[in-house]
Amino acid sequence: MREDYFGTYVPKDAYGFSKYIMSSVCESADNIYDLRLFGVYGKYEEWERRFISNAICRALKGKDITIQKNVYFDYLWIDDLCCIMDWFIGHTPKHKHYNVCRGKKIDLYTLALMVREILDIPCDIVVGEPGWKPEYTGNNERLLQEVGSIKFTAFEDSIYCLCQYYRNIIETIDENKFIKQL
Repeated sequence: MREDYFGTYVPKDAYGFSKYIMSSVCESADNIYDLRLFGVYGKYEEWERRFISNAICRALKGKDITIQKNVYFDYLWIDDLCCIMDWFIGHTPKHKHYNVCRGKKIDLYTLALMVREILDIPCDIVVGEPGWKPEYTGNNERLLQEVGSIKFTAFEDSIYCLCQYYRNIIETIDENKFIKQL
């Protein structure tokens, strides 16, 4: 989805509508810019709810990695987001709205396979429902045109870092807090 799609459709769900309202307010303010994030992941996130961290923690605790239904996301590593934010802090953007994303989709099942391979733990990957949920991805052409070349961290490298992080704190992960995802 491109930034100029805004206003074509008014979301009916509370989350989408709140984002719509925030974007509308941004339009009328001189010093507010709307950075639309798609699936940011990294240390310190809610591992109980966020897929990549949850998959890592489940595997480290000897549980299956679960997926309710497969979906494509445009995930962005937090360190890459920090580099992008640094640019926005130091510059005056030309536009009011930016999709801050990799511009590359990846599905949950592929991510689960990566987690399992990087951890080298023989856990099952269980998909609750066949088929696909609606894609949650963005077009980042505007961002790249203005910021310039961005070197996004490879999924394998960022997931490896995240696996190392959770290995070091696994004793703090309470497996009773795992949300049943199926």
